[in-house]
Amino acid sequence: MAGFWLPLILQLQLGVMAGPSPGWGGGRSAPERGDKVGTYEEQQRAIYKRHRFPEPAESGGGGSHLAQHESLPIPVWAFLHTGDPSKLGYANCTKRYQLSNLKEASHAMHIHPSLHSAMDTVVHASNFLNMILQTNGLRELTVKEDIEWYHALVRSILEADPKVHRAVVTFDVQPFTSPPQLFLQATRIDNQIFLQDLSASARHLANHTVETDWFHRLKQQPTAEASLHRKLLRDELRSSHRRRGTRYLVDKTHIKWSTPYLECEHGKYNPLWLLTLSTSFYGLKPDFQPEFRGVVRVDINLQNVDIDQCSTEGWFGGTHKCRLNSTKCVSPKGRGFMLGAYDCSCKSGFYRPSSVSLKSFDVPTCHSEEP
Repeated sequence: MAGFWLPLILQLQLGVMAGPSPGWGGGRSAPERGDKVGTYEEQQRAIYKRHRFPEPAESGGGGSHLAQHESLPIPVWAFLHTGDPSKLGYANCTKRYQLSNLKEASHAMHIHPSLHSAMDTVVHASNFLNMILQTNGLRELTVKEDIEWYHALVRSILEADPKVHRAVVTFDVQPFTSPPQLFLQATRIDNQIFLQDLSASARHLANHTVETDWFHRLKQQPTAEASLHRKLLRDELRSSHRRRGTRYLVDKTHIKWSTPYLECEHGKYNPLWLLTLSTSFYGLKPDFQPEFRGVVRVDINLQNVDIDQCSTEGWFGGTHKCRLNSTKCVSPKGRGFMLGAYDCSCKSGFYRPSSVSLKSFDVPTCHSEEP
């Protein structure tokens, strides 16, 4: 058995952003001398309202899409616009905060190229389990004996991609029982990987909540044989328990995406924007048709993933406030998951008066050089 698992786990290993810099659209400005300075919340609310209701005239951004982050709680809004974890210290929570009403991306893989490797990792891990369970039916009955291999698989997902913050694998030979028979989780903490077997405490998966949506969306969907990729297994290996014939595999189109969210831990938001990618894997029924067995899930750390408001793609595409008749929107690299991290540069034939503050929340205006 080891000879079959090890090469595939090693392949998974091969499956394979700093600080904020305020742009025209969202850098926080310091109060000028003589300005009235109120409480922290009053200051944040004033800045929030000023940015929330931009001047619509001549703005080239997606005005209708600006509403997608208008209703954010002020601490969450401040963290999303500055990247400063201390902004979340003023907020209490009882559950995760998930960004809603986001612009629908035309294609999931257009959200950010740097996430492609994580998608590859999810697909590779899921198909590894597809091949194991569909090739040898006895493997479904020997989970305890094979547990070290499952441990190695979950850990290797984090080793394969540094952007993966957490990896989870659930499994059950009786897929519609609750909770699953196996629940393994590996988490990256301070550059170390911590592996946990949470099978005994997986009862929370019995209820469909925002925190368990990644599991129930896949468990409750019909197993559409036609949507899976059929592969005919052809080799010269011999085993009394080896099944011959068709295998059912997944690809990137089978991955389910969450929207970005903040986790709530001990009544406070964890200052880390996460994104969950998950897909299911399958065993075979007695009639050799595919049947749900479990889920492979990864939580991606988005803190170093740039938001491009100048682009037309992605959740925040087209939400800049540049006046496109006189300026062009430019998104520098390396600013991370932060709104307002773009510049409105004057187009050729236009100039910006020297009196304009580089740290203003107002939409910058460029004047024509013609008299």
